[in-house]
Amino acid sequence: MNAGKQLERLNEMVAILWQENNQLDRLLGEPWNKEVLTPILVFLVVLALALAVLCLNALRRTTSNAQRGELQPDATDRYLREALPPAAASLMGCSTDPAELESFLAGPLGRKLPVLYPYATLAALQCADVLDYVTSADSAAAASHTGDLAVVATAALHGNPPRSTPCTPFLVHTVVGSPLALAARALGLDLNLRVTRNAPGAPGETARALRPDYLCWVDKVLVFKGEERASEDGLEEAIYALRYKMTNSWYYGTCHGGSVLGRHPELLPGVAMPGMLAYAAAGSVLQFFALIRSGAGGSTGLFPISARHDLCTALGRIRAFHATCNVARLLASDAARRASRASDAPTPSVALGSVLESMGAGGERLRAITFLDEYVQKRVFRFLERHADISDFGTLQALYGDPALAQCPNLARLHEPDAIRLEDGTTLVLHLVPVGVPQRGPPEDMAALKRAVRDVLIALAALHAAGFVHRDVRWANVVWVPGATSDAAGSFVLIDLEHAARSDCPRDCREPEFALTTWPPYGILDPADGAYTPASDLCLVAHCLLGGVRLDPVGSALRTALRTRQLSAEGALAHEWLAAVGA
Repeated sequence: MNAGKQLERLNEMVAILWQENNQLDRLLGEPWNKEVLTPILVFLVVLALALAVLCLNALRRTTSNAQRGELQPDATDRYLREALPPAAASLMGCSTDPAELESFLAGPLGRKLPVLYPYATLAALQCADVLDYVTSADSAAAASHTGDLAVVATAALHGNPPRSTPCTPFLVHTVVGSPLALAARALGLDLNLRVTRNAPGAPGETARALRPDYLCWVDKVLVFKGEERASEDGLEEAIYALRYKMTNSWYYGTCHGGSVLGRHPELLPGVAMPGMLAYAAAGSVLQFFALIRSGAGGSTGLFPISARHDLCTALGRIRAFHATCNVARLLASDAARRASRASDAPTPSVALGSVLESMGAGGERLRAITFLDEYVQKRVFRFLERHADISDFGTLQALYGDPALAQCPNLARLHEPDAIRLEDGTTLVLHLVPVGVPQRGPPEDMAALKRAVRDVLIALAALHAAGFVHRDVRWANVVWVPGATSDAAGSFVLIDLEHAARSDCPRDCREPEFALTTWPPYGILDPADGAYTPASDLCLVAHCLLGGVRLDPVGSALRTALRTRQLSAEGALAHEWLAAVGA
């Protein structure tokens, strides 16, 4: 790799280190704070000098190699694969001994971490134990081309200047975020691994309060999380948050007394849940933990699996960096174990803690859905503006507050009676249950298709009896909720009621401002006045749920009857095509 490309990539990495630190972003927007900003800027200047040294070395090697007709690519991935051999898959199992994990995290890597000359030597002058973990990149030929790894390892080794004000997110990114990203790429996890952080100042205080500060999923399985506090005094608070925020790797089920109206069932019934790794960071202190479940259905315990690393010291930072590399080994081995047993350990359909956002054609935010432990938080932006005169806030309050609808097992409902509000007078916020598996099209199995249509008709019959229409019936608004056990029957649930309206709403929905873009171009509105009626919901069942599906003559007859407005929801439920569907 030539020096120009080396410099370009290293500059990009520095930019990432800077941009990822939300706390720095806020500080730079405030008046100059010498106590906080000066040491950080000094650190960045030193890091820039280190990058300059690396670029000069790269230029020297490039010139020398060019004279020999050779070019040496960055060997970070190969070096890390040698440094991070596979871990025992059992270490991430549900019965793991915390002492084994602690020993593993502190254990040696396959190779020492390369750092830029002369930082290993300078750090060793302060603490000789540093050399147990690092080697100078210029002192070993095999390590001399590990530019990416050498830069992030050097950044971790150097860290903040002594006695500087610690900036927790920046330090954590240096010793956790950066090495995990490099290791994931080297170990082939990068396509399946997703990392996110809570953004300070973003809307949704409730979601941030119930969601860890740092989340890492592999194949939608939550395997690593973190809590961060600005001051060392907050360490116990961060540890406590690890105990109660998202202690399961996926939705595990919290039904009460076997009731079908419990909060939500387990999405992967019968599948053994792996352990989860975590860290708590406060000020300049960081410690790793493991969350381990005690048997099937047992409680989850939080166990420390490392010493408390002092990120104000070079030794503390490089030990935390080293432990993160071993965390990456554990995640990669667990992912390989689950991949080899895909039939026994399927991928969850929903990533616990994730946020899904829908954007408009112009890039504006329409809605955001956050999957929390016990419910889904849904935020509909500019609700009053986009839903005026059809689905107003009062209509939704009446719908979700209707006692009969709250007892319908096939209809989305509020997690608590008052879990609906307008935030800032414009954003609709809902806390909803149950959590289910999204449907992106009709089930392939005919029995499952009949059950889905039957369950949607039950939901529509309840809505129509209460005086409401759904207005957006389609597969994207249907979820599958498994039974309480692996052999129990599940159900389909109709969700997304934000477009619902009164069944006697007089608006002419042929007008563009009242129509939905998901509707078929014709055939669902009342032909006389363009009103959307209960029969229109059933037309959507025919068009959007059964349209394009190959049905037997009896099923085709039901579809035609729905499309031509001949049946009510109750009448459709009595149709012979659905007669054999189990309760």
